[in-house]
Amino acid sequence: MIIGLKGAEKFIKIAWNVVNVDGEYPLGILLVAPPGVGKSYLLTSFKGENYIVLSDLSGHGLEKLLIELKDMQNGYIVLPDLIRAFTRHTTTALFSVLNMCLEEGITRIKRSDLSFHSEKPIRFGFIGAITPTELTKRQKEMLSVGLFSRLIKFSFTYTTEDKLRIIDYVSRNGMPKPEQKTPLEVYKPVPISIPENIVGFVKKIGLFLSDIKKDSVPFRSIKMIRRLLKGSAFTHRRKEVNIEDCILVYSLLPFITDVGTDLDYRLLLYIGKETILKKRKLSKKEIIESAKHYNQETIRNRLSYLEFKKFIYQDEDENYHLRFTKIGEEDGKDDKLRVSTEDKE
Repeated sequence: MIIGLKGAEKFIKIAWNVVNVDGEYPLGILLVAPPGVGKSYLLTSFKGENYIVLSDLSGHGLEKLLIELKDMQNGYIVLPDLIRAFTRHTTTALFSVLNMCLEEGITRIKRSDLSFHSEKPIRFGFIGAITPTELTKRQKEMLSVGLFSRLIKFSFTYTTEDKLRIIDYVSRNGMPKPEQKTPLEVYKPVPISIPENIVGFVKKIGLFLSDIKKDSVPFRSIKMIRRLLKGSAFTHRRKEVNIEDCILVYSLLPFITDVGTDLDYRLLLYIGKETILKKRKLSKKEIIESAKHYNQETIRNRLSYLEFKKFIYQDEDENYHLRFTKIGEEDGKDDKLRVSTEDKE
């Protein structure tokens, strides 16, 4: 039973399925949260032949790991405790290897401590869990090999209500253990298309993410959104991205841009489904009534946070909407939205 981690669980599934999309490569992900909040529990609640969970890389060895990856060709390396898996001597070496796996792929490494060769480039994704304090300490090492800029930082915490639900569950049942791990499979990659009526939303969400991250150029953020949208489409057994994928991926952005909660994810998902899919007007009262596990003050506070961060906005009648549907209309960003298509010329 995963309490307060539904958004994180959904994100892992979507990120995993990027490997099943033709022409796309796995992602690099850092789960960031304080000690004891469930990072390791979340990552070990999945299983798969190509989902390689490592607790101690120093004993496993980089060379042995690369040989395993060579045989598999695709998948994810998973480190539920990123720092514990390292020794002083393997940290920078692993960061360098992960960087190559995520970008151009590994064909050859020849060093005094490591020798490896592969005819085909090995591209593997990476999911690591780390605390905010340790991330601050290790960020310089990641930057030195170019890894940090290629990672999606996914940060989460709990609302008071979710904390109380977890305390109640643990008091009754002990620490939760995945009774049945969720399988993650690698299939023959299939093409996932983005139809023309969705391209505008891809640009808007990508530019929104880029603005929050303060990127010098938006291309990497737009690329990330494209990959997540395709992963979402595959997860839901669709051959092309649709507006439901846009709502879902947008609902995960609070985790990627700041520190999100499951309530943020649920609120954005609900607002998107009601206003975009059902084309309903949605008042604050209706939103509060929809979030049954949370008290009204918590919901109001998270709505204020989401509005302050510009994920949502209220119209003149005080109904709520997801902001990505309006980007370019009121912000004067139409010229910026044309960047990706104009550059192709």
